[in-house]
Amino acid sequence: MCYLSANSIVAVTGYGDIREYDLRGQRRPVIATSLAASREKQFLSRVISSPGNANIIYVASQEGHLYVMDKRKAF
Repeated sequence: MCYLSANSIVAVTGYGDIREYDLRGQRRPVIATSLAASREKQFLSRVISSPGNANIIYVASQEGHLYVMDKRKAF
């Protein structure tokens, strides 16, 4: 889990899901996407936000792959 701002977090799951939550209101994710292909699951372990750009997040898998995602395009 990673804080994007005081009111927003991004969480990753072991099933390849990436979800952004707004802490001010609802319990369900505001934005959700998945890196898992139909047969191959990506076991995600870490997520961090870019210090210079709030729209860029880095996601690491347990296998050692690193993904760079732009929130404006990927979600």
